[in-house]
Amino acid sequence: MNQKSSLKIVKFDGVFTPALRRRLQAKRLELGLPYQRLGMLLQINWSTIRKWECGQTRCCNINLRKRVENFLNGKYDKLIIKQMQDPLTGSYPIRPSYNVIKCMEKFSNTYQILKPRPDLRASLIKNLDLVTNQSIEHLFQSTLDKIINNN
Repeated sequence: MNQKSSLKIVKFDGVFTPALRRRLQAKRLELGLPYQRLGMLLQINWSTIRKWECGQTRCCNINLRKRVENFLNGKYDKLIIKQMQDPLTGSYPIRPSYNVIKCMEKFSNTYQILKPRPDLRASLIKNLDLVTNQSIEHLFQSTLDKIINNN
């Protein structure tokens, strides 16, 4: 999120316009928050936040409006950053890039959806582990090849 948009104060009336959906997602990702962590902060289910961001749910309950407005206006930023830096409670001690967070969210959401299917969960983890190991091996081999070819 650029500095100019983060300084603009939001008066949230409970309707998620396309601009507010983008701002909510940008703010969440800027802070490195997975859906689950923001859900805990706002005291709602993580899937509600996802639905707000994707446009599946356009309106917000009246009792949540002030919390969402405060989040969008940065009132929780210091608290969130402090919690994120705590090695015991932080989600990701080093903030990963936007693409990494999106990948982690995709995996986390898929894992949650597969809750009734432990067999598929196990397969998902096994396949992710396999792909990760292959990627690391490929990166190391590429680096080693470059070192050998330069000498």
